[in-house]
Amino acid sequence: MLMKKLSVLLTALLSATLFFGQESAIASRNGVADPTNHSVSAFVVTTDSGQSICSGVYLSKTVLLTAAHCVVDKSNAIIQDIWVAAPGEKVTSILEAAVTRPAIKKIILGGAFNNTGGNSADDIAFIVFEAPFVEAVAVKIAQPLDIKSLTSKSTLYGLGFGYVYETKQPFSEVPLKYSITWDPSSFTETSKTIKVSSSNSSACVGDSGGPIIAERSGQPNLIVGVL
Repeated sequence: MLMKKLSVLLTALLSATLFFGQESAIASRNGVADPTNHSVSAFVVTTDSGQSICSGVYLSKTVLLTAAHCVVDKSNAIIQDIWVAAPGEKVTSILEAAVTRPAIKKIILGGAFNNTGGNSADDIAFIVFEAPFVEAVAVKIAQPLDIKSLTSKSTLYGLGFGYVYETKQPFSEVPLKYSITWDPSSFTETSKTIKVSSSNSSACVGDSGGPIIAERSGQPNLIVGVL
């Protein structure tokens, strides 16, 4: 049943939602700390090259949506050594052995992602946990009509735990919220991607996998992409 639900969800994501990559900036600039936001988590990935931080957003209490390039190594194998923080937990607490968190059951990749080919429209992945993160707050995915309704004046923002420009920290202990401008005119049918930009903030290493959220007055916010 779980696999069937995830397959349906994956199909919906690939057909209804625009997932995109963004060039890394110098650092996360002008991000606003959002420590009580329990819709996102940071996770530490360990490979032969060392450790790195990525971000993700909860689709349910047992499924974290992130970027495929966060969980796939350069040989296109799924990375096995991944530690996910609980929602609201500081990044530096992730590797504390005394803390018990739900184990990862499986990682499902979206489409035919290839980590040797740079940014890809299939650069999404689902981390599925053995048990729920009870603190997690799920965010819904935008549907086709929601995407079409977005304009350059729509209110969008990103969330992530990336490198912090102002303090020179290699990552943020809590999620940082940064403003995003939506550019519908940049959509291309072949790549299924759309450009986003910001005049006063930017994303960087560690923000990968974090969501781009459309804020809607009087209605639930929606995921429209992952970084």
